[in-house]
Amino acid sequence: MRALLAAALLAVGCSAPDGAAADLGARDQAIPTGLTLTVGAGARPMAAYYSIYVAPLSESGTQQVELLVTAIDPAYACGAPPAGLDAVTFSFLARLPGVDSDGVFARSGPTLAGTSGAAGTAQLTAVDDRFEGADGGAIFVGAGGSVSGEVHYQLAPGVRLDGAFTAPHCPALDFAAAA
Repeated sequence: MRALLAAALLAVGCSAPDGAAADLGARDQAIPTGLTLTVGAGARPMAAYYSIYVAPLSESGTQQVELLVTAIDPAYACGAPPAGLDAVTFSFLARLPGVDSDGVFARSGPTLAGTSGAAGTAQLTAVDDRFEGADGGAIFVGAGGSVSGEVHYQLAPGVRLDGAFTAPHCPALDFAAAA
């Protein structure tokens, strides 16, 4: 279910939630990475952003917060709809260095949307996510911050994402699931 919700978010983009700053004029720019998407014999660079996913409260009353890292076509500018751009998002259940991804959270775009396999690793090596909390549908993250890591993932036969990344926060990709 969460993958479907995230895929919808990637497909249509989003706006700032009620109560959150709507000023996306001071967008963080993707930091050049060593991420490369290889499709067949062709390779192209990918940018990376991090965001926060907040799951609904569980029966125990705890809220699950996941860190998401999205590798996306470098043509993407945080805040703009990513429609038509290749993107793959990895989820991390803990926001700590050394944590491995829980797996592929979502995929979109002309090449990646149709892929379904996934084998490999995605690991965080440094985390300064500045997550402050969530209230209702609003997610609060302090200015600045970034996360770094490495990805080595086979997304489908002949489709591979490899390399190191440093990803700034993109509030347009934050997502709070409804209960």
